[in-house]
Amino acid sequence: MLLMNLAVVFAAIAQTTWKKSKPILLRDTVLLPALGFLGIIVLWWVIALFRRDLMPTPPEAFVNNLDFILHPFYRRGPGDLGIGWLLLASLRRVIIGFSLGALVAIPAGFLIGMSRPVMLAFNPIIQILKPVSPLAWLPIALAIFNLADPSAIFVIFITSLWPTIINTALGVSSVSKDYLDVAQVLEMPKWRQIYKIILPASLPYIFTGLLLDMAIAQLQVLVTHRRPSTINS
Repeated sequence: MLLMNLAVVFAAIAQTTWKKSKPILLRDTVLLPALGFLGIIVLWWVIALFRRDLMPTPPEAFVNNLDFILHPFYRRGPGDLGIGWLLLASLRRVIIGFSLGALVAIPAGFLIGMSRPVMLAFNPIIQILKPVSPLAWLPIALAIFNLADPSAIFVIFITSLWPTIINTALGVSSVSKDYLDVAQVLEMPKWRQIYKIILPASLPYIFTGLLLDMAIAQLQVLVTHRRPSTINS
């Protein structure tokens, strides 16, 4: 009986809390974002009305691009493909380049973070290659692969390496020495230290690096599309 009364009380409290928070949640998640988008559209419309030569109005842009919106996967000959095919091709390049970068960067970050001699050896190389623009990597990739698709994947891969390497190395090197000393006292194997202590402690750093890598990979798609290519190149 007591449990039933407590359940009724908790249900009433939860219902009251939901009723109070629902208008705030609706405002924060729906109303305010919608007002932001509406403000951008209104600003676009005002600028287009005063500068017809600069840009079309939103209705004109919608009508002019209606065919692309309604038929995203059309094929009308070589180089004339719907926006859906182009989007899938870009996503494929991003996913492959990002995945290859993560597969290389995470083990490299662990190696650098766990060994000071390795860190001293590779740190100058990372500091030299990290600021290199993707526009500089693109001709090198084209000279190596001589094809647009692998060249684009290589540029995405090489430019998205560095945040994950740096963040993983920082996370691994930041693990408390007390934990590692206890592991050595318990004669824990090195692989078990990595799996049980170092990896869980450095996961926040790794995910931060991966998030930065994904943002960089998506930006590099724009750079790789500066060179005309087809999906099947």
